[in-house]
Amino acid sequence: MKKHLKIVLISTISVVGLIGCFALGVFLNGTCFDKFDEKGAVYKDWMKDISDEKKLEDIVIPGSHDSGTYGMNWLGCTQSYSIKEQLYTGSRYLDLRINKKSQDEFVMYHGILNGTTLAANMKDIKDFIKDYPTETLLLDFQHFKGDAQEDVKDYLDLNFNKENLLVTNTTELNDLEYVSSLKMKDVRGKCLVFFGDNSSLSSNDFIFARNNDGCTNKGKSLNSCYISSYNISSSEEYIKTGLPYYFENIKNKISEENFKGIFVLQGQLTDGKVIFGPFSREKSHDSNMSEYINNLPSSDDFSLVNVIMRDFVTPTKNKQIIDLNTDKGNFNK
Repeated sequence: MKKHLKIVLISTISVVGLIGCFALGVFLNGTCFDKFDEKGAVYKDWMKDISDEKKLEDIVIPGSHDSGTYGMNWLGCTQSYSIKEQLYTGSRYLDLRINKKSQDEFVMYHGILNGTTLAANMKDIKDFIKDYPTETLLLDFQHFKGDAQEDVKDYLDLNFNKENLLVTNTTELNDLEYVSSLKMKDVRGKCLVFFGDNSSLSSNDFIFARNNDGCTNKGKSLNSCYISSYNISSSEEYIKTGLPYYFENIKNKISEENFKGIFVLQGQLTDGKVIFGPFSREKSHDSNMSEYINNLPSSDDFSLVNVIMRDFVTPTKNKQIIDLNTDKGNFNK
């Protein structure tokens, strides 16, 4: 009898504990769903002021992590704005993850959670790049579910490539050399597409290969290192240890391969326990990461800075990143 009561007590405590964690997560993430402020649209065409002769790999570009998570519940939500709104607030790099739920249904996903449709988001992307031809967008299709790669490739070909909206490599250069050579004048009014998951489709003229999370592969034209043990650590530890490691990795790539390509610095933390949600992690990290970005111009690594990716992008966060182009001398005088 006593053993039975002990089991019941332990089970009850466990359930109460889980409910408590869930309730705390809801409380901590209560502002995850802030609405877009139209005043943030002032950065919709900020690239028009970037010199045509500047290399894309040298431009400082705001990016959004898990860009398609708008509208998901707080356990998966990493962005308060839709992709359209992110573009209007200045984001130019999008982290896209596609799930093929059925033969005709493609959605954005994060972990086990599904979100808005691929078609709706790609329409917003297409409308934006056609409306603002001074801009360029980096579309990083990091992950796929349900063997969606071929379908996404066909969609891009039909809806973007045939309208000359994609950067294509028809030169004798390999993709890493080609992407490293691109100047702003080469990419205005176009999207630069990267596929992950070791996709064999990266040999296509308009699809370029991203590296794996550990950035251990050679010849890839986009490097976005993600080492889980760093990103699940505290904000202070991540800035002290994780970010320097990512810079060291890209320096090693340049030393070994002579080309950089696109370098994405992951500025977000990960909810390793999957309890409190991404927004609670960002609340503890936001001010520290913003201070880190402010200090980049005085860093020995500043010349390497390219894309800076963040959770819950806002006009303020993006402006801080865009303004680093002044320190790099990228704006027209």
